[in-house]
Amino acid sequence: MSILKIVTPALLLAGAAPAALLAQETEAPKTTFGSQVSVMAKEQKDAETKGIGAEVSAMAKQRNADRAATRGDDSDENDDDAATTPSADASAAAEVEADKPTTDKSAKELAAEVAANKGANRSIKDGTGPVADLVAARSAAADARGNSATAREAAATARQNAADARASAANARDQARAIRDTVAAARPGKGD
Repeated sequence: MSILKIVTPALLLAGAAPAALLAQETEAPKTTFGSQVSVMAKEQKDAETKGIGAEVSAMAKQRNADRAATRGDDSDENDDDAATTPSADASAAAEVEADKPTTDKSAKELAAEVAANKGANRSIKDGTGPVADLVAARSAAADARGNSATAREAAATARQNAADARASAANARDQARAIRDTVAAARPGKGD
């Protein structure tokens, strides 16, 4: 019984220690825009308070304003905060501005450029010209890697052959020494 009294608390402490360590190492939850909206929605699940749209909209506008300030592209240069919504004329002007071509060339000039580049595009499609050169260079690099691997294997084989030759020479010296000792012992007058 006394062993159980000692072992049981020790096991409980051993099992609780990793959980306590894990509890200490938790990191702070992320405060992203989506997580904030989720928390707001969960807080307002009762029937009396409905809708968080206005708050979410205000948070999104503030977040976007903060991001714009961080980037440094404050588009409100004149500090006139009264006109926050663009007028229909301003929206139409923005659409016209967006539809302007990015080049001053005519459609005929652009078509001529496309036709002139048709050969280059065909060489890419067919794998000729610079594309073929690139493929050949990559093949040559792969071949060089293969050749260097073969050379390393040949060098390793040569090193092994040299080690085998040294071992054979040592064996031959040992045999010659043994034969010389046998002959010296067999000579008349050298023995017992």
